[in-house]
Amino acid sequence: RRMEEASQALEQGCAAAMEEAEAARADGEEARRSLDQAMKEASDFKSQVVLLEKDGEAKRGEAQDRQAAQNSLIEQLRAELLDVRRRTPSETQQTEAAFAIRAAQAQQQAQQQ
Repeated sequence: RRMEEASQALEQGCAAAMEEAEAARADGEEARRSLDQAMKEASDFKSQVVLLEKDGEAKRGEAQDRQAAQNSLIEQLRAELLDVRRRTPSETQQTEAAFAIRAAQAQQQAQQQ
């Protein structure tokens, strides 16, 4: 009879151990799926960061190009203004009017960019 009880206890212990092993395996698979999903999300996030960095660099370059163009235009207008100041009064009035028109156009172009 003791042999029979020991055998039953052993079977029950084995069954319980197998259930625990199956539960642990299922938990491990779930943990692996969660880790895979987290890694995918991290990879997606990194890709978005890289794209945003590239976009930021491109926009920074565009802004620098616009600033350089504006600076060049300002220098050109300054040179023309100095030239205007060296002319005779009637020439100066005509040129100042043309200069004012060009300055307004340049400012409008800068605002459109």
